Amino acid sequence: MYRVVSNEPERLYRRLCRIRRDLPTYRRWRHLNPKSLDPESRALRFLYLNRNCFNGIYRTNLDGDFNVPMGTRQGGYISKDDLLNCSMLLQGTTLVVGDFVKTLEKVRAGDFVYLDPPYAVNSRRIFREYGKKTFDTSDIPRLSKSLAAIVKQGADFLVSYADCTHSRVLALQWHSIRLPIRRHVAGFAGDRREAYEWLISNRPILG
Repeated sequence: MYRVVSNEPERLYRRLCRIRRDLPTYRRWRHLNPKSLDPESRALRFLYLNRNCFNGIYRTNLDGDFNVPMGTRQGGYISKDDLLNCSMLLQGTTLVVGDFVKTLEKVRAGDFVYLDPPYAVNSRRIFREYGKKTFDTSDIPRLSKSLAAIVKQGADFLVSYADCTHSRVLALQWHSIRLPIRRHVAGFAGDRREAYEWLISNRPILG
């Protein structure tokens, strides 16, 4: 989708606005196998499902099929001007798909690296069924090694992560701050729960 936004933002916007926003249409687009589509239609499907599914969640089943139901309150579409701005910002950007450790091997001195891994918390039940092979607590030791490698390379990092035993261990190794946040529950702004999140960095963090 990022590549299509970069190359054909106006065409993508026109096609998106022509698709009906009703349940039969949503199910028809969800049922399509993205691998059978051309790149532009594949990007269109992703954007359409994202703006019409429940809570804008991207989640697949164990077979890799997108399985989020249609939301009762669809999000507004991104404007054409915003898509054009995104296209401009994506020019010259390198997009990488792969394991985070392999991606971080590209870090060089002077870089700033922001890491926002999917939350994997064993101490309580959270929604984490985003894909067949997702980041979990067994990956946190690898994350810790990667942070040390970033600093050794002469770069800086900032990690955001849910408050849990694992993040507290990471926080003790670096500069950190624990912040209260509010999360939407079931997609409704009026129903919120307070939680905590850590910001962890190799540089001092202003409170």
